Amino acid sequence: MEDQILYKAAEKLKGYSSKSNDELLSNQMLVGIPEVDLGLNVRMNNIIETEKKKSEILLGKKPDPVVTKATRSKR
Repeated sequence: MEDQILYKAAEKLKGYSSKSNDELLSNQMLVGIPEVDLGLNVRMNNIIETEKKKSEILLGKKPDPVVTKATRSKR
């Protein structure tokens, strides 16, 4: 009896799927990418830089261009 109720509920819920095929494909591709731990210093620096840029945008200032190792070596 309970199994029948669960199967009926599952059939009704199948029509409410909100993800498109593109989203599903994208998520499936990302699942295979391992996350690399960059360390606490890098994470904290990223948070600080993000907060600086956010405050500049909120205050109406034009944010400085992002300087990375790649752009720094071009200078």
